[in-house]
Amino acid sequence: MKFVRKFNEELKPETYASAAAKLSRMGYTERSDELKKHSKNIDEMRGVRLWKRVLQAFAPFGSFNLNIKNTSINESFSDEFVLQISFDRISLNNLIKQQWFGFQIFLIPKSEETRQKWHKLSENLKNPDEKSIFPMLYFSINFKIEEPSFSFNKILLSAKNPFDIRFSDRASMGKFKRLLINIFSDENFNYPYDSDSYFYNEFENFVLAELGFSSDYGLTMQMIANYINSKSANEICAKVAQ
Repeated sequence: MKFVRKFNEELKPETYASAAAKLSRMGYTERSDELKKHSKNIDEMRGVRLWKRVLQAFAPFGSFNLNIKNTSINESFSDEFVLQISFDRISLNNLIKQQWFGFQIFLIPKSEETRQKWHKLSENLKNPDEKSIFPMLYFSINFKIEEPSFSFNKILLSAKNPFDIRFSDRASMGKFKRLLINIFSDENFNYPYDSDSYFYNEFENFVLAELGFSSDYGLTMQMIANYINSKSANEICAKVAQ
């Protein structure tokens, strides 16, 4: 998520789109069309540069076979992706108040062909809230706090409407489970959070230290990994809720 947010701030195709709209209202249609085309080109260039950057960062942690279906048009494709598992502090803090640890999973196409397949599958979405430069899943761990005790309750993997996203085979489900375990159990796994920090350290510092889950309930990163390990790969990701 940090990769996506930081890089998206570098180029502003929206500036050109806004100027094009103003020119169109003033009757300068030819110049307006030129700016619209320029805006679209910059947006595509931004997407390609972002894709290459994130792919390079997360490809060392494995690739996964997934099936992605747009239920609004009943079309789908299956292909290989690498995974960027992340969180932002504001969203995570809001979810924690509802007793959830929640994470975004960006599915990064492994090839240009796959990236184009995703673009084609998602290009007709009209609702801005449904649009995303990459497909996304949400991984959540529900917990219970009954003072002074803390316990885990359930795991949920979900996709945002109108998409139905599922791992295509058992091997990919097993790799996903192992990836989650390593992220939470191995401080030296070096899974990126952003360009200059790691997921393990960011989550530990924010949730366990800053929010007090370590001091108040004795929660450790290894305990989270152990809970994930107690679930089968099928339990974690076979049934994806929407």
